[in-house]
Amino acid sequence: GGEGGDDQSCPPELGDSVEIDSKATLHYAVVPGGEGDGDDGLLCGRLEVADHDGWVGFAVSPGAPGSNFMSGSDAIIGVPADDTVLKYDLTDTATVMPTDRQTLKTGRVSQADGKTIVEFAKLLAEPDEVPIRPSGTNIFLHARGGAALGFHTFFMKFNWEGADAAGMDDHEDHDHGGHGDEDGDEDPGDVAAKSAGEKRVAGALVVGIAALLNVVVA
Repeated sequence: GGEGGDDQSCPPELGDSVEIDSKATLHYAVVPGGEGDGDDGLLCGRLEVADHDGWVGFAVSPGAPGSNFMSGSDAIIGVPADDTVLKYDLTDTATVMPTDRQTLKTGRVSQADGKTIVEFAKLLAEPDEVPIRPSGTNIFLHARGGAALGFHTFFMKFNWEGADAAGMDDHEDHDHGGHGDEDGDEDPGDVAAKSAGEKRVAGALVVGIAALLNVVVA
């Protein structure tokens, strides 16, 4: 049946994926917007985390140079214990967005075969939120933690270049003590020039997001 011109939907299969770390994989598809400005385009995602039974988060970061990557980010967090998938504002606290901003076209959390799976469909462009660029660089964040939304056990920043996943450029892993050398496809020279600074930023982010997600929203 014909859908309305402004009612986009996700394809039955999400054909692309990016491995965030040894446990987490983001399967995704980008649905272009309709005529005009295309603001009704969607990012359709299925974030699967193996050997994990707690909450799972994904966020879009404004990523301003020198800023905390969390500040101003828009998060989607699935909490299996509550059977919720909601949008959150990330600042120095994690705050559930008001009802009129809970605009996910799809939002479900499930568990199977030891995995926690969060499925979502988010508009590419929304008022007062970080736009997701179908082309160009996006900075995404991933975090996960225990049964109740609170202190995280893992946090990571990764880039996504339009429809192609870029290499991971820094992360801090509290599950495994930190790998520290996942620099993706960047030039070795660039990596050498900035790796020390990025590792410091990554460490600061872990402290920040731990404090931020420790605020349990009623």
